[in-house]
Amino acid sequence: MFWIPTKTLSSISTEAETIYNEFKRKEGSEHIAAPVALTIIIEYLTREKPRRILEIGGGIGALSAALLRHSAAHVDIFEDHPFCIEALQKNCAPYAGRFTLLSDYHNPRFPAKKYDLIVVDGGTEELLKKVIVSLEDINHIFIEGGRQTQRKILRRGLKDQYLYRLRYTALAGAPTKGVNEIICAGRGNTFTRRLNSLYWEIAAAFAFKGRFWQYMQAIKRRLGLGESAPIVSKTVEQRKKILVPLFNRAHYGRLRSVLRAIQKNPALELQIIVGVPKAYGSFFENLRYGRAPSLRRSLPWYLRAQWIAFLGRLNPRFLKHDFLVRSVMDDGFSVDAIIPLMLDGGTSGTMVRVVGLGMIKIVDVLKRLHPDVIFVNADRFEMMSIALAAAYLSIPLAHNEGGDVSGTIDESIRHAITKLSHIHFTATDASRRRVIQMGENPEYVFTVGSPAIDVVQGLG
Repeated sequence: MFWIPTKTLSSISTEAETIYNEFKRKEGSEHIAAPVALTIIIEYLTREKPRRILEIGGGIGALSAALLRHSAAHVDIFEDHPFCIEALQKNCAPYAGRFTLLSDYHNPRFPAKKYDLIVVDGGTEELLKKVIVSLEDINHIFIEGGRQTQRKILRRGLKDQYLYRLRYTALAGAPTKGVNEIICAGRGNTFTRRLNSLYWEIAAAFAFKGRFWQYMQAIKRRLGLGESAPIVSKTVEQRKKILVPLFNRAHYGRLRSVLRAIQKNPALELQIIVGVPKAYGSFFENLRYGRAPSLRRSLPWYLRAQWIAFLGRLNPRFLKHDFLVRSVMDDGFSVDAIIPLMLDGGTSGTMVRVVGLGMIKIVDVLKRLHPDVIFVNADRFEMMSIALAAAYLSIPLAHNEGGDVSGTIDESIRHAITKLSHIHFTATDASRRRVIQMGENPEYVFTVGSPAIDVVQGLG
């Protein structure tokens, strides 16, 4: 069996938690390193004591601060975004003289020819390829977060020059959020390098984001060999998980400001699930219940969808072929689950079937993600399946834009979701009065306006 060795952390370190909480409050903190990544890197710094470090993609300086604070190394940092450069210089000012800021990604000049550690938290394909060919010797590479593109570029670049091995480290109980490591072990000859590369390429296909590790842990638990419950720090444990389902491009655009606000709040953890066409999940169900023009004309598209869905089960980033998934990821959000439920056609019968499929599919997702609150928007029929599932699973529901009237089936769906919800965010005072008239507790009904206003303001 091809596999990637996996290390499991039992808890987040106090030092990592301190840095994470410090930077989470700063502007531009949407993409800072996760506490698990900070913990792993700080452990490495303490153990190995590197003297020269190269960081690709400094951002606002969370990882840079960890590298400088917990080692005596000089750190060369590549970052080309003007805002991030200014923020990084400010946030790492106490370590002036111990880091060099580099911004030329197209014609990079490396201050050193050899680094004890390379940390990748971004970077273009052009820059990463030049890192491999320009440095005399590469020892250890940390890749923060998923970053499938960077992992692939580095593996393919290293295969012609180095023998290497992969390792994945994650927090116990959260196998998909960790750090990938590439550890180089000499150069070998052409044959051994190609054989080595072939092995790890196949292993990576089986283990995207620790998927293989997750399956093995599940088998161990069934056999009674599972690990003890993880020791999760109080600060991380107390973050409330807010789940936001997205099934429609228009609604995603309106909710983008809400997602940003949740993401920036250090007390909250944002979870996103995205609905994709049913063809990504079941070929025959979509043909039977949807409204495909014909089998002959639809077959190529459905086969493509099935292939993408297969790859998507290995790594959700393959589903970026779907417009909504691509939009969410391109805006810097993570997609925690994909639900194939959207059928072809827009008839009332199709809508009913989508609600039914949604209720079937969403149960396992909610049990896996364990959200503290689910935030649903307006009156989309897909939201009805989420609301019903949340009600039966006793998960608190927050409803946005309840109490509005339209005189169509949408109004009935909206009011039904209102009655299944516990917290209400209305767009107007009139809508708030209607929600209260339906019997909802006035203490949990808030007039906040419509998120669409944020979109309009952004146009200016």
